[in-house]
Amino acid sequence: MPLRSPDQSTSRHKRIAYKLGLARCLRGMASVFERAAEHITSADQSDGLQAERREPDERFEWLVQGISEYAIIWLDAEGRIATWNAGAERLSGFSPEDILQQPWRRLFTKTDIEAGLPEQLLDQAGREHSAVFEGWRKRMDGTQFWARTSITALRDGSGVLLGFAQVTQDFTASKHAGDEHILLRSILNTALDPIIVIDERGTIETFNPAAERSFGYTPTEIIGQNISSLMPESHRDQHNWYLKQFIETGRTQTSAKGIEASALRKDGTEFPAEFGISEMTVDGRRKLTGVVRDISERKRNEAAIEARNQELAQAIHRLQEEKTLSERMINSIPSIFYFYDSKGRFLRWNRPFEEVTGYSADEVARSHPLDYFVPEERARVTAAIQKVQDTGHATVEASFRTKSGELIPYWFTGARILIDGEPHLAGIGVNVSDRLKTEQALRLRNRAIEASPNGIALISLGIEPGNIGYVNPALRQMLRLNDAELVGQNWAAVLFTNEEPERLSSLYRILNTGEEVHVTLRLMRSDGSEFWSDLYAAPVENDKGEYSHLVAVVVDITETKRYEEALEKRANFDELTGLANRNLLMDRLQVAMERSRRSHQAVALMLIDLDNFKYINDTLGHGVGDQVLQQAALRLQSCLRAQDTVARIGGDEFVIVVSEAVDKAFVAALMGRILTTIALPILAGNRELQLTCSIGVSLFPENGEDPDTLYKHADIAMYQAKAHGRNNFWFFTEDLNLRLNERVQLEHSLREAVTRQQLALLYQPQIDLQTNRIVGVEALLRWQHPDLGLIEPDRFIPIAEDTGLIIGIGDWVLKQATRQNKLWQSMGLAPLTIAVNLSARQFAEANLVPQVATVLKAAGLEPKYLCLEITESHVMQDAELAVHTLHQLKALGVMLSIDDFGTGYSSLSYLKKFPVDELKIDRSFVRDLHVDADDAVISQAIISLGHSLNIRVIAEGVEHAEQLTFLKSQGCDHGQGFFLGRPMSAEAFEVLLREAASDQSSDSRQ
Repeated sequence: MPLRSPDQSTSRHKRIAYKLGLARCLRGMASVFERAAEHITSADQSDGLQAERREPDERFEWLVQGISEYAIIWLDAEGRIATWNAGAERLSGFSPEDILQQPWRRLFTKTDIEAGLPEQLLDQAGREHSAVFEGWRKRMDGTQFWARTSITALRDGSGVLLGFAQVTQDFTASKHAGDEHILLRSILNTALDPIIVIDERGTIETFNPAAERSFGYTPTEIIGQNISSLMPESHRDQHNWYLKQFIETGRTQTSAKGIEASALRKDGTEFPAEFGISEMTVDGRRKLTGVVRDISERKRNEAAIEARNQELAQAIHRLQEEKTLSERMINSIPSIFYFYDSKGRFLRWNRPFEEVTGYSADEVARSHPLDYFVPEERARVTAAIQKVQDTGHATVEASFRTKSGELIPYWFTGARILIDGEPHLAGIGVNVSDRLKTEQALRLRNRAIEASPNGIALISLGIEPGNIGYVNPALRQMLRLNDAELVGQNWAAVLFTNEEPERLSSLYRILNTGEEVHVTLRLMRSDGSEFWSDLYAAPVENDKGEYSHLVAVVVDITETKRYEEALEKRANFDELTGLANRNLLMDRLQVAMERSRRSHQAVALMLIDLDNFKYINDTLGHGVGDQVLQQAALRLQSCLRAQDTVARIGGDEFVIVVSEAVDKAFVAALMGRILTTIALPILAGNRELQLTCSIGVSLFPENGEDPDTLYKHADIAMYQAKAHGRNNFWFFTEDLNLRLNERVQLEHSLREAVTRQQLALLYQPQIDLQTNRIVGVEALLRWQHPDLGLIEPDRFIPIAEDTGLIIGIGDWVLKQATRQNKLWQSMGLAPLTIAVNLSARQFAEANLVPQVATVLKAAGLEPKYLCLEITESHVMQDAELAVHTLHQLKALGVMLSIDDFGTGYSSLSYLKKFPVDELKIDRSFVRDLHVDADDAVISQAIISLGHSLNIRVIAEGVEHAEQLTFLKSQGCDHGQGFFLGRPMSAEAFEVLLREAASDQSSDSRQ
């Protein structure tokens, strides 16, 4: 606004005082305003108290108003803002309407206001004629800027205080630049290493204190000199070449870290240094920054280490020669040689030791002497070692174990040797394999038989054929009998008492023919229990080549049998629910179809899908989801006959095969029973859940003569059931095939509808039934297809929900609706609440609440003007989680409405917990309430329930005067429907709002 003198009626004295004060402020703020200040002063002081002249005032106002870099403000004597220029409006962000006649303190930060700074400045200016302040100031949007402010007291000729003139300039950029300069200078001065900056010619421009200490120069002595003065003569040519490359090409090969070179001090001494060099550009000029580190001490340490390394290398060489000689001596010994200390650490051994054991030198060095002996012999070997320590000498015979596991019999002799008072053991081992080989082999065989996990029996074929001569421990354990109960007994009587005789015929043949046999059979334990076994039997020859015995090996395969049974069950049954799986289902379906061909009775294939099961999994977790599936499986089984089959084929899909289906009425009754049973409340994860399902049915042979066709047609029918609101069943018809193709086409087109701007919103008014005024509007989604024309929501919304496209579409609707509502408000129209429907998928999204908040902020719409509608059935799927989500949404400040109320399963206890503002009576009850007593009673009950809970009630689908009359008579708050207003474009709704506003204005005048 144009800058005006404090008051057009103010006396000439006051205007002159105002201009003089402003001139002093300008002169104090910046020299650039001195001429303007002098002009103002001379122009008006010379006038004195002469008659008022308009020309100087106009020049003054023009001059001050044109100063946009400074905020020039006139304050009255009480510190209120009387007027200001365009610069003040720009700096503060306040419009004249926001700030005029407001206290000056509004332009200060909260901290300064609490400290009383505005009052202190005015007091100082009043006492000392002027005051200057530099600090943070506040804009209208809450941001701050660093400002320099000059305040001058304005007095008339008699000294009476007229007010204050204030001039402010934004110094934020200068403050940041100054702070940064101070920080960089502090870093430079406190750095421990020398830092030197040179220009592209090598001239030194910066030389920090650390550089002064290292090189001995003061900045006065060295700045302006060439960097080569800090280098020995031998390095200067190379340095000059680097600079030349930098000047000619703009590049340098010196940018690096860890470069070592010699540096030259002022006193002429050199010292080794490590350089870190980097390139930078300042005001368009290239410069190099170098960080220098004195590494003299490190170099001295490196030289000392090198000398010590030489001494160690010579000592190691001498020791190596001695080691080589001793190794040649012990390696010449044909037997193994070893030498270790009291802790069992090998110190020396010969090459035969490594060759016999198979271990490398490193492996031997890490081993212990006892590692080369089996556990059974370690105690004896340990005793021999202790004897060497006690007496000085001992021998022992033991098996020497190699890396490959081979055990070689050795005779060991050991002697004690003292080194520095510590006992050591030296010894030699001699191979005695030839002497012990036969005996050891026999012992090994016996141990193998005794240790075998399989049962082994030796059975006579001589005088008493079939009598048991030997059984190993494993067989005794299997049969739970001892030697006395087995040896001498006939093997058939002991082992096969419970087996069928025909299965034993092959075993008996071995007694006569000597042929090898293998048979799988059940054996009986002494306690009468049975176990499955594989029995292998083979004849054994004596020294004469005659079959004198047979050896029987019994392998317990009970666990294997159980595993096979489990595999068979896993192949045919679902692990989670215990129901048949797809494999067994197909087998049962084939059997049912074959039986149907003979009996000429139909077979029904039902495909069942749990509605919105993904919502349960996503929100409550797969553990709760699994519990729901298990309970659903039990409920399905409870609805079927013994000859019917129910299977789970994956996820939340179940299939039922109904054999001998009498007719469609029988099948329909069964499906009705299933729907009712599934819909009963389910307790899972300490939550009560409401579950529904959708069923598709195909009949054999009417709808297909093979399993794949029947399944495909049942799937089509199931999707048709979902498309009709879920929680119902549908029989397959050929017409559904056409609908399926249409659905596929619609799904494909729907994916492009948003990007191609085919979706649009229509707006239907919501009317206060008592005042007949528009109190709200609902945003309704429509799809204008380029080929199919206008597609109603009930055709494409189910597709969007099934495919997940509803998330993106719902987000688009929310953004469009909030923007449009804000646009109407900006046009000056009366604020209304706009209602937007949330789908089940949207309501289950984890980021729903922050997303709504973001949309409201982007649109600039107050939350109270948005109403989110959630259908009752979606809320009751998980009432506990819904309570939490609804409270979070309510905390944002939005309105909440339960849509389609009366069609779900809300309980009064949960309804009291929901922080909802509105109940919306479903149109199915409104449609016939004027002719159907039941619908009228339900609508009346919903209205009464809502009012008793202080919840507003709105009826949708009001299409007749009779409906409206009934709803009014029952005290229904709001209504919506074709009779009250059809859905319309945003432009048409704007016209409607303006007409309504005009009518209301006319009514108020009357």
